[in-house]
Amino acid sequence: MLFCYTGNETKLQRRLQRDTSERGRQAHFVMQSHQHRRRQYQLYLEPFQKNCEFLLNQSQNKRLLERKT
Repeated sequence: MLFCYTGNETKLQRRLQRDTSERGRQAHFVMQSHQHRRRQYQLYLEPFQKNCEFLLNQSQNKRLLERKT
């Protein structure tokens, strides 16, 4: 099984860029929303990582495939 993830800083940068330029949102609102979504991600999605054989890191506009040992 493959688990895809992106580092927190990369997620925030991408979300700020998209939501302020394409959706007309204020930066402070995007940052508050990001914190809430980050907690949800940690609670509901991140636990699935332990059951995956491969991890795909999509941070900093790079892709790194890792195999868990």
